[in-house]
Amino acid sequence: MNTMRRLFTFSSIFVVLFACQSPAPKAPPLAPLKSELQKMERKLCVNDSNCVLLNISYPILVGGNAAVTDTLNNNIQRVYRQVLDMEDKYTQLPFTIMLDSASNALGNVFKQFRAEVPESAITEWTLNASGNVPVLNNRIITVEILSDSYLGGAHPNSAMTITTYDLATGKALGAADFLKDPNAVLPMLEKAYRAEKIFPKTVAYRSSC
Repeated sequence: MNTMRRLFTFSSIFVVLFACQSPAPKAPPLAPLKSELQKMERKLCVNDSNCVLLNISYPILVGGNAAVTDTLNNNIQRVYRQVLDMEDKYTQLPFTIMLDSASNALGNVFKQFRAEVPESAITEWTLNASGNVPVLNNRIITVEILSDSYLGGAHPNSAMTITTYDLATGKALGAADFLKDPNAVLPMLEKAYRAEKIFPKTVAYRSSC
């Protein structure tokens, strides 16, 4: 009888202790990924009316998976590095320091060019780069970067970069990642192109493949 009482008491204590244990803490939910626009404006002058103007705006992603967000920010910033760090002199520098260093270097080139070719002062140098995020959902993010510049050459230059990334991995996606049969859209693309350029209609689309 005593053995039964002891066993019952032990079982009761075990049940109470088990019931009073706190559940394992859950990992805090990830903050949603969002885009914040940063800006840098610089005016580097020989005198009050002889300057090179830089206007740079770039998205910074915050939240989400930290490793993926870092990958995405590095991929975005790589485009800006190509625009500003034209000779790859500052590839090892952190992004914001690279912006300052590349801007100062461009200012020095501008001042030297003005000193050597004073008649070039009739034209102003400019360098612009702007980014935005037209698509951001729980699966993908699309980043658009527009740049244009005039740095004393025969004509200005411009470029557009549009890239879509997988939010699970941070990798850039191509058309094949969205289309089961990329060739199936070619007739539609040709039709849209001809409509845009006001080309005559074709009888049928013929693939070169």
